[in-house]
Amino acid sequence: MTRAKKLISRGRKRARRAKESAKVIVSAKLFRIKMNAANSASFLNLASGLLSMISSINQRFGLAITFLFLSVFLDFIDGRLARAFKAESLFGLELDSFSDLISFGVAPAVLVMSFFAVTPAIIVLAILFVGCGAYRLSRYNTLKARDAKKSGFLGMPITINGLIFPVLYILNADSAIFMAALLAASILMVSKIRISKL
Repeated sequence: MTRAKKLISRGRKRARRAKESAKVIVSAKLFRIKMNAANSASFLNLASGLLSMISSINQRFGLAITFLFLSVFLDFIDGRLARAFKAESLFGLELDSFSDLISFGVAPAVLVMSFFAVTPAIIVLAILFVGCGAYRLSRYNTLKARDAKKSGFLGMPITINGLIFPVLYILNADSAIFMAALLAASILMVSKIRISKL
């Protein structure tokens, strides 16, 4: 092989390596963009939950339940974005769980405690409710890989709380019904009942 041919061969190899490296870089950047799209929905879910709490504390309950409904929508799309873009990650899973605990655990509890007179019973139920929500999310994250092939959710998804309590508010339910809902939701979240996915 002449020197010229060797140089041409080396040049082609370098060009192929450069092209492959460029593909890897572009692929990594696209993955980051896709992952950030899903994570942005989770951050917005978190923000919406915080805004719901602020609204409840300021006695603006109509706005509070609007933010809860918005959180449900954002939680619905963040996982679907991650799966559609094939951008699921451990970071995204943890972020989604923290956001859900705020929006569907703490925010509904703040709504109830702001709407009614705070009694020892409501405080105990609110603490139980948030604790069961945290347990539900921790169990889900821990067992996700093991339960991947099983149908449905183990226990009631915490997101359902973002619908239950706004609907009770719209129906003008009394404190006894809200307290019963806190207790029932707590039990259902930590139960081993299989609930079908939508």
